[in-house]
Amino acid sequence: MKVEDLQHRIKLYAPELRLLIELSGKAGMDRLKKDKTDPGHTEDNKLENEGLKNIHGGQPIYLENINWEYFAQLAASHKLTSLVFPFLEQLKPEIPEETYQKIKSGNVQHTRRSLRQIEQTIHLQELFNEEKIPAVFFKGIVLSQRLYDNPTAKNSIDIDLLMPLEYVEKAAGMLRERGYRMTYPAISMTPKQTQINYGISHHYGFHHYEKGVHLELHWNLTNPRSLLPLHFGGLYQRAGQIHLKDHPVTTLSDADYLSYLAVHGARHQWSRLNWLLDFAQLLNQTAKEEHEKARLTLRNLGMEKCFQQACLMSHLIYGIPESQTELQTDQLRQKFIEKPLKALKESKSPEALEKLKDLPYNLSLRRAFKYKFNLLFRWRTHHTNWAQIKLPDHLFFLYYPLRPILWIKDILFRKK
Repeated sequence: MKVEDLQHRIKLYAPELRLLIELSGKAGMDRLKKDKTDPGHTEDNKLENEGLKNIHGGQPIYLENINWEYFAQLAASHKLTSLVFPFLEQLKPEIPEETYQKIKSGNVQHTRRSLRQIEQTIHLQELFNEEKIPAVFFKGIVLSQRLYDNPTAKNSIDIDLLMPLEYVEKAAGMLRERGYRMTYPAISMTPKQTQINYGISHHYGFHHYEKGVHLELHWNLTNPRSLLPLHFGGLYQRAGQIHLKDHPVTTLSDADYLSYLAVHGARHQWSRLNWLLDFAQLLNQTAKEEHEKARLTLRNLGMEKCFQQACLMSHLIYGIPESQTELQTDQLRQKFIEKPLKALKESKSPEALEKLKDLPYNLSLRRAFKYKFNLLFRWRTHHTNWAQIKLPDHLFFLYYPLRPILWIKDILFRKK
């Protein structure tokens, strides 16, 4: 498909979504500042998308016609409230007071949560250093600091950290000693279940109720691991650092971030704007050598098209890269391009994406047989089934035939 045809589809997005794109993108922010400081700008309350190099075009965005309640919902679901809030302050006269106060309250909550995450991230980094546990913090506040020079800019839900599997149980014990309680899986697992869970999941979830902090302890970047099987040793060796309140924190290198963000976004069909904005911003802030490192990494894994899709979506939505000649879309099938555009238009949450319906798309992300096999095999049992029916380890094999029965039961139950 031609890029021009795809751009036409974005022109048909709801004005609230187009405004969110306008405000969240760097060009959109610059445009908004210009509109508010230029003494020659008109007072007809329209904000056109010229700042995004006419990519979106279409009808002007008339602020008086914006459904601000819907806009607030979009900003929250796309995890962009904190990032766009400073610019909403300039539009306060256009926003109903009740809606504005709701957005402001949400922003305050996000900021407070980020501050608690900063304190805990610094504490945990120092703790793991003392215990000589190799760990890499990624996403969330560390990525926010890296991209926006502000750890509170992103609406981070939790702290994400990655470490080798052999350190996970030790780290989990240390977290429990410091007030964290495991919430995912939300069951006490037997030794057999623990071992099986390592293969069907990629993280533990923890919550510190006193501090109000969520944490995900990862042993793989993706689930299944075979989607993006980057060895921790290489990631750790290439890792960089960001500083939170002058404290160094280990995080992914720029090239590894580009690879991860491209695959993560593709896996979820780019259904959230914040994932796309992060990739676009990192693409814009890094040299072409880093782009080629990421592209080569994914090419060697048989999934270069994830990087191509990420670049194309970044160009279509945020105008990055600026030149179409930098886009390599020759390997992209039409459905591989259309699915994320549709998911973004419908503002589907990742949880709402139908697993069976999207199975062909997910299988196409990587050519490797091991990935395709893992994607299907891990459906055979799950810790949610272990919570429903408790079986001793010597009868664990019964969970496999029970899986489809429990799955159908869950579907029927949800429909009632």
